[in-house]
Amino acid sequence: MLKILRFLGAVLMIFWAGMIVTIFIVAQSLFGNWSEQVANRDVAAEILTPIFRVMHFCGWIAIALVLIIHVIMIAITGARFVKPMVLSILLLALAFGSSLYSGLSVQARTHDLRTELKKEFGSYDAAPKDDARKREFGKLHGMSMMIALLDIALALGCAFCVTQLMVLEPPPRSVEPVKGVPTGEAA
Repeated sequence: MLKILRFLGAVLMIFWAGMIVTIFIVAQSLFGNWSEQVANRDVAAEILTPIFRVMHFCGWIAIALVLIIHVIMIAITGARFVKPMVLSILLLALAFGSSLYSGLSVQARTHDLRTELKKEFGSYDAAPKDDARKREFGKLHGMSMMIALLDIALALGCAFCVTQLMVLEPPPRSVEPVKGVPTGEAA
């Protein structure tokens, strides 16, 4: 049972990290291939916005499931905490916090800024470079990318910790007879 739980926890974290890497590749493909066509860059941003939402949601679900797996493992092993378990829980908490901040705050603000600039100038790229909203968008976009890289590192670190939980074994069962309960042996 513990091996299955460890495997599931590692797979969930690797899945989430892989999803982030895949979205980096998709984003680069969309923006890199269409850089000459301003209108299509705006379309690319509209394509990626719901993909980012799904990525964050899947990350939150994966983190919640791995935390549930940790609780089950603690119950099975008699609540014995070891360094990989504690480190894994800390990594999960950091990953959840950073992903939550990125998904609910940074992503929402960058989307609003891009929408405002598109309404006012017809396209994000048509906005002047010295526009305060465009500068803020650039800073938030950079922050979002750094958080995504952090999330990849945290997810892979957690996957490593989950695989290191081999030291967690269920406590040995007592074979001593309980007083007053017949053991089946003749006295």
